Amino acid sequence: MLPVASERREGYQRTSFRHWTDQDRDGCSTRTEVLLEEAVTLPQVGPCCRLAGGSWYSYYDDQTVHDPAQLDVDHMVSVPATQI
Repeated sequence: MLPVASERREGYQRTSFRHWTDQDRDGCSTRTEVLLEEAVTLPQVGPCCRLAGGSWYSYYDDQTVHDPAQLDVDHMVSVPATQI
């Protein structure tokens, strides 16, 4: 039921959206929590929830990333298995 179309980025500005809140007020932003959840090798969590070390696997280009600053955390839309 979800339409599939080519990406259209005109009009989009990332700065228009509130960025990386700490919804549960545990000191870690949503971005950091996603990185912790998705880590292949868990990083150390320092003061202010700063990450050091760790590794992440990129499904998009089949590479392992060791620097969380090199990663974007974006929304993904799941597709029911019946549509694959």
